[in-house]
Amino acid sequence: MSHIVLTLTEHGWTEGQISEHLGMELDEIIRLKQITGLKEMFANHKFSKSWEEFEENRKDKKKKIAKGKENS
Repeated sequence: MSHIVLTLTEHGWTEGQISEHLGMELDEIIRLKQITGLKEMFANHKFSKSWEEFEENRKDKKKKIAKGKENS
């Protein structure tokens, strides 16, 4: 099954298309990609940018702390 997922990924299919075509859940597709350990299988995967939100929140907290110290 991982070979099929690899082949479809190499042909530019998205995880959603593979999932729909093979009748599998998205987490199953991702798990098959992880098992093979091939970085090429994640070429079309869109990763979360949650780290950017984390950095923004951290900067905002630092600014609030700095303002609080200035006003003291």
